[in-house]
This record gives sequence, C-alpha cells and structure tokens, in this order.
Amino acid sequence: MDNAEKRLEEMLADEFWRLNHLYWIETKTGELVRFRMNWAQLAFWKEFWYRDDILKSRQLGLSTYVAMLMLDYCLFRPRFKAGIIDKALPDAQEKLRKIRLAYEMLDYVPEDGATEEDEALAAIGAAIKRRCRARFKEESAVFGNGSRIRVALSMRGGTLQMLHVSELAHVANTRPKDASEIVTGAINTVASGCIVIRETTHEGGRYGLNYELTKRSIENIGNELTPLDFKFFFFPWHQHPDYRIEGVKLRLDDRMTKYFALLETQDIHLTDEQKAWYVSMERTMGAKMTQEYPSTPDEAFDVQVEGAIYGSIITRMRMDRKLNCRFEVDRMAPLNVAFDIGMADSTVVWLFNELRTEHRVVEHYRASGEVVAHFVEKLRQWETEYGKIDTVFLPHDAVNRERSDGLSYEDRIRSAGFRVVVVPRVQDVWQGVDLVREFLPNCIFHARCGDVIVVKDVEYISGIDALSNYQVQPPGRNGVMRPKPLHDVCSDSADAFRIYVEAHARGLVPIYGNTHNPYKFKRKQALGVPKR
Repeated sequence: MDNAEKRLEEMLADEFWRLNHLYWIETKTGELVRFRMNWAQLAFWKEFWYRDDILKSRQLGLSTYVAMLMLDYCLFRPRFKAGIIDKALPDAQEKLRKIRLAYEMLDYVPEDGATEEDEALAAIGAAIKRRCRARFKEESAVFGNGSRIRVALSMRGGTLQMLHVSELAHVANTRPKDASEIVTGAINTVASGCIVIRETTHEGGRYGLNYELTKRSIENIGNELTPLDFKFFFFPWHQHPDYRIEGVKLRLDDRMTKYFALLETQDIHLTDEQKAWYVSMERTMGAKMTQEYPSTPDEAFDVQVEGAIYGSIITRMRMDRKLNCRFEVDRMAPLNVAFDIGMADSTVVWLFNELRTEHRVVEHYRASGEVVAHFVEKLRQWETEYGKIDTVFLPHDAVNRERSDGLSYEDRIRSAGFRVVVVPRVQDVWQGVDLVREFLPNCIFHARCGDVIVVKDVEYISGIDALSNYQVQPPGRNGVMRPKPLHDVCSDSADAFRIYVEAHARGLVPIYGNTHNPYKFKRKQALGVPKR
C-alpha cells in the first residue's frame, strides 16, 4: 500500500473527516453545498451520548446533521438499522430525501469552479457508491451492506441501532397517545449502547410527556450517565452567530428593557446587535418567540400552549412579574379557600389572601384518592402557617351525600369548624371562564403556586402550570360549534380557581372581614344573580 492509499484509508476511517467532506446538502435557497458542520452541529458532535435530548432554537441544522450522521453510519457500518420518526409522515420523508440527495451526490463534481479537491472527493464518492449501492423508496432505504433506514410515525417490533425522533413536543401536545407509543414502542426497540437522538423545540408548557422526559434529562446534568440515560443539550438563539442585526439604532420599550435585564441576571450578556435582532423577530413571532427562539430552558417551558384558554393572560402576567412572586400573607386580610372535588380525579384546593386592591394567590394543593380528612388537615396546616381561614368555597356537587354515613363533603368540612359556602353552578362554563379572564390580571401568585406537588411519592402538576395549560378540546372532539374545555389534569385546578372567581363575582367573598364583597364584576348578572 503506497502513501496515498494509506492516507485515503486513514481519512475514510475518520468519521469527522467523512462528515465534513463527502456529503452534499441543499440550502434553503436551493443551492447545493458541501456539508460542513456549523457551530451547533460541531458542539453536538463533540459531546453526544448514546441517548441525547436536544432542546433547541429553530434553524440550527441539527436535523440535517443527524441525517448525514445516519447516512454515514449506514455506509460504513454493515447491517446498521436506523429509523426516523417525525410529527408527520411527510416531515420524516423529507429527512429521508436529504439522505437520498447526499447519497446520490457522493460523486458530484460542481459544473463551475470545481477544484482538484472536488474531483478527488467525487472519485472517492463514486467508489463508495459502487461498493455500497442503495435503493430508496418513499419510506425506506436499503444499502448493499445490509444497512437500512425506515421512516414512520412510530416503530414497534424489530431492533434499531439508531433512532432519530424529531419534534416529539408537538406530538405530545397534539396527539399524546401517539407520543406515548413513540416512547414505549419505538425507543424501546433501541438496545442499550445504541443511539437515540430526540431533538425538538418545546411545546406544551410544563406539562405532558415531552416535558417530563426533558425534565428527567435536565436532572441528569452532573450525574454519571448510563447508556440508557438521556444527556441534555440546549442550543439557545443567542449562540447563533447570524442572529444579529448590524447598523440599526436600538430602541427598547419597558418590556424589552426588563426582559434583557432579566437575562443579564442569568449571565446572558447580549450585544446591541443581538438585541436588535431579537426585538425585530419578536414583533413577528409574538408569543411564539420564546418557543421558537428560547433564551433559557425555563423560558422554553413557559411558552403559551396552543389553544390555552388563559394562555395570553398568563404570558402577560409572567412578563409583568406577577407569577412566582415572594410576599408575606396579610393577616389583616381574609384567607379564603376554594375546592374542586374529584371522585376519580384529583381534589384541588387554592388558598387566597383577599385584599381590596389585588388578589394574592398563596398556595395550590392537590391529591388523588384521599378522603376529606386529608384536605381538612391541609387546611389546618395552612391556618397554622398563615392564620385563620375565613371561608371555604365548595362547588355545587359538595352537597351530594356519600353512601357510607350519609354525610356530604359540605357536612364534613363544616363539621371540622370551617365556614362553608357552596357556590351555585353557572349555566355555561364559558361564563365562568370569562370572569376568570377578567380576574387574573389583578392577581399575583406566590412562588409556591409554581411548585410541583408531591404527595406520598406521587408528583402533581403545579397550580400555575395547570392554569397555563388549561385548554380547549382539539377540533372535532365533541362535534359542536363552540368547543369545550379539555378535561385533563389541568382542568381540576382551573375549575377550583374558577369556583372562587364565581363566588367573588356573586359578592360572596369577604374582604377585610366584610361579609358582602363590594368589589363585584360588571358581568355579575351573567351568573343569574338578580340585581339589588
């Protein structure tokens, strides 16, 4: 073997060299260019693990990199089995088309300006194609060395050495059952020591399967990982070298000034050019900006959920720093509690500190499968910490009798020594929802309302996350013109909050000890309360 052949053999044995020399891709403008790793692709290549969880901004080219990596493995590793799953089949097929293009162009020589290197690399590519021929279909690719790639919405059965799962957050947010099938079916086909790459921009807030998986990956940071543990990667917008605008005079309103100041406290220091880019993009993206171009992982999780009933209000409250606040309970102002009573579902309790000028939301609690005494004990704990509870507001079904001893939920709470008011049922749930929309901007939430609740080793969603993710049913679910709120783990907390607001609108909530509330909504008559 002469020196040239030895050098060629060494280069072809080098994965990094192959990835940055052999393959062609098509740019967004339709131009053919030789694939070269950009900053994000290179950072991932240097650090990637057996199982990788990538939370990212848009347009970083990571899915293109994974496509090139998958092709490279299939060409240079006999009998390598790989799979691609995306939010929709055409999206998965598009990734396979990138792989097909890169394979077919292995022997490509540019028509204009071809260099000696281009010709040499094309000759190498031609040899690779002769040695390992490939047949492509819409949903599969089969290589002459026994390797293959298939694309689908999920995969169960068989084994894979590499699986690329793209945009699982979208699937989890719109088709949770399909997302569960991807995790239990497809990811389980990948053996320990093989590769799973999940890459997505996040949707769905702090709720749902993708959030739970990503949260576990984040918890793995700093720990020694096994081949079955996911390693967390985050690629924010401000690391992209092109996300900046030169030569523009920076103009910031109060909201953006506060936002960039908050980033400074998190050690994210931006240039005026980066700020100008962000401000310009945010005008177009609006509430979707932090989903498509997050600055921090937490910001990505705080994104407004599609179809969220209180989404835009919660987003504004978050910007106005009305969530996750720290304040002392005003013991001169009444403490009130509102329940939503679950039978098969969780029972939820909110604690309010009612002032004349604002509604302070002190705590949120929920548990499933617990008797009334459990929640009475929680109320007593709150009284020990914050002071005496003035009124407990219960939903209309609290008067229903239990079979065991004939006592209702109302009877049990009242017999524990609490003042109880049962709030009548509204004619239409959307009347109550509209009242909550009026009520929320005058609230501030203590940070405790954003904490995950753990009861007997079971985790429950936080109050703020429940309100943020409370959403309408997907189109076509109920077949009526006006959609209904989706009944899930978020709706219990949202219902309990709404019960308190409805009581407030009826003038039932005491303020500074008054038994009648002078601060009523204009839409009080919508609840069927007669004018006085």
